[in-house]
Amino acid sequence: MMSLFRYVQSRMPIRAILGLLLGLMVYATAISMRRDVLQAQYRTHGYDLPFTLESALYFRRVKMLYDRGGQLPERDPMIFYPEGIRTRETYTFGAEYVQAALMHLFPDRLSPEQKLRWIDCLWFSLGIPLLGIWVAVRSRSPWGGLVAAIFYAVALSSVIRSTGQELSRENAALPLLIGFLMSVALAETTAKVYARNLWALISAGCLAGALWTWDLIQFPVALWALAQLWTFVVRPQTRTPGGRMSACLACLGLGWVGLVNPYYQSHGFLLSPVFGLCAGVFLCSLMPGSAGGGKPVLSSQWSRLALAAGPVVVLAGWAWVSSYGEAYSHFSSLLAAKLMHGNVKPVDPSQLTFDQRVMWVPALHSADLTLTRLYFPAMLTLVVVMALPIFHYARRTSFPELIPLGWYLAVSVVAYILFVRFHVFVALFASAWLGMAVGIVRRCGRFSVQWITSVLILMGITAEARRTLDRPERWGRVNVYLPETRQLTDWLEANLAPYPVLANMGISGSIAAYGKCAVALHPKFEQPEIRERYRAYGEALFGTSEEAFRDYVESLGIRYYVYAKGEFAPVGETYQMRYFVNRLDAGEESPAWAFERAPETLQYFYPLWSNRKYAVFAMRTRADEQQAGTLLEEARLALSKGFLGEAKAAAIQAWQLDPRLTNAVELLGTVQSLEASGFEDQQAHEP
Repeated sequence: MMSLFRYVQSRMPIRAILGLLLGLMVYATAISMRRDVLQAQYRTHGYDLPFTLESALYFRRVKMLYDRGGQLPERDPMIFYPEGIRTRETYTFGAEYVQAALMHLFPDRLSPEQKLRWIDCLWFSLGIPLLGIWVAVRSRSPWGGLVAAIFYAVALSSVIRSTGQELSRENAALPLLIGFLMSVALAETTAKVYARNLWALISAGCLAGALWTWDLIQFPVALWALAQLWTFVVRPQTRTPGGRMSACLACLGLGWVGLVNPYYQSHGFLLSPVFGLCAGVFLCSLMPGSAGGGKPVLSSQWSRLALAAGPVVVLAGWAWVSSYGEAYSHFSSLLAAKLMHGNVKPVDPSQLTFDQRVMWVPALHSADLTLTRLYFPAMLTLVVVMALPIFHYARRTSFPELIPLGWYLAVSVVAYILFVRFHVFVALFASAWLGMAVGIVRRCGRFSVQWITSVLILMGITAEARRTLDRPERWGRVNVYLPETRQLTDWLEANLAPYPVLANMGISGSIAAYGKCAVALHPKFEQPEIRERYRAYGEALFGTSEEAFRDYVESLGIRYYVYAKGEFAPVGETYQMRYFVNRLDAGEESPAWAFERAPETLQYFYPLWSNRKYAVFAMRTRADEQQAGTLLEEARLALSKGFLGEAKAAAIQAWQLDPRLTNAVELLGTVQSLEASGFEDQQAHEP
């Protein structure tokens, strides 16, 4: 045993062994924190916890790959019925194939949902030790890396969306983004040329994989590109061969994704401002500069010209863009509305456009102090406190990553204030910032400052972990009515599948994934036709004519409608459909009112099933009315001939197709009167 230990020690220094063990401990801690939160959801909702909203559609795609051995239809007719969607142009595919393959490694006693939740948690947590390595290399302190990793492992802002309760592309992409940052750091600090080039190549692969998996990776890509351009113009002497190689290969990787990925092809990524910035970085990376404080190759005039060329590239991208601007116009429109209204959602819907109203929902609503204190009980406060020693001691030695990291964090905080969803980037960069602070203080600070910093950091970690583990059942999906959703999807699968249904955005994903029915609405707003259909649906539902709503449903080739109750609730009006279509004043004249409170008054829809939250209706189409009229005429003709049985059967069918046909009821009464008086069916005497 001792000889084995000496052999391992000779091959791997003791510090590397300790680092590996600490990394495994942090990784295990991260998994444990997330599983504790998930177990709390299981205790509350049961182990058959379904996925919801867009996560349900994500699960459906992975399940299709798992069941079919890696095959997906080019066009999926079950989503956005009747046209269907072009699958690879609608979603940023990538992680689904890996997840479907990994599901085969888990025991069969686990449900597909449980397998995916394990995979999601295990994969996301891999990014946490990578974060520790990145910060350790940049701060030149293993303690800094350890602190960053622990914060990211236990902080609620990191945990809440990575437990696996819901699937999201960000959980697959963020470890790859962290892997990119780590690989760049190693490429810039590695002396050997082959190792430097290898890390540069790995970094490019990680960034390309992250973008392939999640389109919002464009945000940190843009921040990184701007930081690279700033370094090239302002501090060219800090550029290293490894950094130039990494930047060059990363831009090539991003260009390859834009060229071959169907999603980015259809969205015009290569003509986007983000890629315009990357193109500028690529050109700058081809120009050598002298590291180590020497004179840069380019003169100051050339540097200023390069600085001016950046906006030109961006503006040129916007000028030529068509599909990119169209795909993300809803997002830029929402940003403009938030800036115009002081980041406060107007109570009056007429002050916003439809796209702005429908996008200003919980995932993209504005942050406030209450939510910030909930998500960041200590982290952001420590970020501000630790800024003082960071900038004080950083002047004594060179930390080239400090300014870019501060840039990433500052812009992410601003983005989070506007859109809560960006808290995932705040959690990442704030953890790295605190790790950098610890590393800098330990290298440069006095013993007293190190001691005070350690106490503050320990208190911060404790506060973050305590928030995460305090009543963890709070951190599940809210306002999704899980029992009622399960009841609905079970009934649809047993009684209507695979017939198409019309339902709102909130339940359509679950209907497609678990109810096995095609859905007409699709919670994916990048495509203008999807937004337009949603608007048309809402305006018809809260219009003044049930017949007009029937015509809209019928135009989609659908005859079944799922209504989600609560559209007239006195709370949360700004998240209701009547707010989205500017019909807060909708009342008893609207079809929605009848579906909600008086279904017996409906003329064209009749109830099939309902529970506390959802009601399923079948629709009487115009073709049904025409057939009912034909059957009524056949009943009259049969009655005129004395064929009582035939007349009775035709009248009943006519009434079932259209209960408004009072003539059918009268004819049935006539038939019954004739039968009661002893009149014989003449059809029995026909030869």
